[in-house]
Amino acid sequence: MSELNSKARLAQEIKASPHDSFSDALKVADDMSISLVREVLEEEIASNDAVLCHCFIEQWLERFEPLQKLAATIEVSHLYLLDLVDVPHAEDLILLRTLDNGADAVAALRSEVLSNRDLGRNPDASFGLKFVKTIEAEVCDPLETAIERLHENSERLGVLIQRADDEVKDQG
Repeated sequence: MSELNSKARLAQEIKASPHDSFSDALKVADDMSISLVREVLEEEIASNDAVLCHCFIEQWLERFEPLQKLAATIEVSHLYLLDLVDVPHAEDLILLRTLDNGADAVAALRSEVLSNRDLGRNPDASFGLKFVKTIEAEVCDPLETAIERLHENSERLGVLIQRADDEVKDQG
């Protein structure tokens, strides 16, 4: 399917979907790049139906592995600052997603670095166990700290969102 046809089909499937089930649209998106999906959302969906766009993004992001999920989150983040402002807590939601997905991506990176421990014993490697231990100390430990801080700030933001909701309820 051509790029233009994919974009048109994705837009059509999203618009035809109920807000809780985008299975057909997600199948089309699976065969597209993250940037092409973002273009469809930007050009066809976001400004016409913010809630529909947000619901699709939520389900679409869940289909990715951690690094791609962070990349997709970053790719659509500007929509939450511009077109999706009608979604309650739009700015909060995309920052929350960025923090959570960032933590998962950093955890994947840390895991990958740690998975190479045994390579220091390999005679073909140009590094040894001493280098592996240095990498673990200088890279993996700070990554673990970053993961913890991302999670902590995500939790803090969740509390702030809840407080804002409670204040609105109390005023209403």
